[in-house]
Amino acid sequence: MTVFSHPEFDNHEHLSFVCDPDFAINAGGIIDVFYERTGASPEKVRAHVEGIGRTLTEIFTRSDRSGICFTGP
Repeated sequence: MTVFSHPEFDNHEHLSFVCDPDFAINAGGIIDVFYERTGASPEKVRAHVEGIGRTLTEIFTRSDRSGICFTGP
């Protein structure tokens, strides 16, 4: 099934996609709501949210090493 059609992308063999686990991506919203309710400073929220990037890097590194790809439910 082709989702889009464009001459530049007709040969899908050279394309690669990264699928981020939704639990990691959604973490930013959960973290923000938690800190909003507890009255934390924007700096504390930002520091915690920036950790999501490190978590994603770890997920991708482990996936690469193991050959296991996260595909979700």
